[in-house]
Amino acid sequence: EPREFLCREEAHPHNGTLLHSVASVRPHAEWVPLFFLAFFVIRSRQRLRWFLLLLLVIATANGIVGLIQLNLTPSQLSSWGPGYAKALNGESSVSQRSFVDEEGEEKARPFGLGSDVGFGGAVGVLAVPALLAFLSLPMSPLARLGLAGLAVGVVLAVLTSEARVHVVTAVLAVLAFGFLTLTGRLGGKTLLGISVGLTIAIAAIAFVLSTTGQGSFSRYSSIASPQEAVVTAYEYRGGVIAEVPNYVKDIPFGAGLGSRGPGAASA
Repeated sequence: EPREFLCREEAHPHNGTLLHSVASVRPHAEWVPLFFLAFFVIRSRQRLRWFLLLLLVIATANGIVGLIQLNLTPSQLSSWGPGYAKALNGESSVSQRSFVDEEGEEKARPFGLGSDVGFGGAVGVLAVPALLAFLSLPMSPLARLGLAGLAVGVVLAVLTSEARVHVVTAVLAVLAFGFLTLTGRLGGKTLLGISVGLTIAIAAIAFVLSTTGQGSFSRYSSIASPQEAVVTAYEYRGGVIAEVPNYVKDIPFGAGLGSRGPGAASA
């Protein structure tokens, strides 16, 4: 159980000071009140629908901002504020948030409405199942038109994030949604919703490609096919995966709270 895990790790010999160990509990414990808040706030189907609709609106806002940022140079995006400049230029412990495309031109990786690159894509991934669920529901032509606009925003949020993991996750979310719902009695409506969503996605992709410079999506060339996506994922995380056997051997009961990663820097 989480409580037993925290108690055990709190007394781990690899920990730093007691105060540091107590402070390290905060990232784990700060989510608990939110679970209770969600339980009390979202307790009906109508409230759940409003929440998912709000999620689509937030994803659309991130998509619009992401598209604007994608068409800016790193220096132009840096002028938005010191936080952007600091992240784009990089720090001693954090690499710069930009990349060089196939033509050798430096491109900024959009932040969306978040504090780091790829935030818009993360919100878009969360919104994808909500979008497919709404597309599968009966609604008026006017409501469906509005939903189509939100669908474009969700696709923009994922596509302009310049985060390959978000693109792959969005595709997997569509496949998982289809697998879990097509076998039900409303499978036909679900298939229609997915088809509409894919059509909107293709239209949104064509729009983005027509409004951005060449090479803006060169990062995605490494995930152009399922095989390339698997190879890229392994190469990207292969070093981390290779450490798993070492962790099992060296720290089978955990490494202590705040004793690894960024938290260890202030121990």
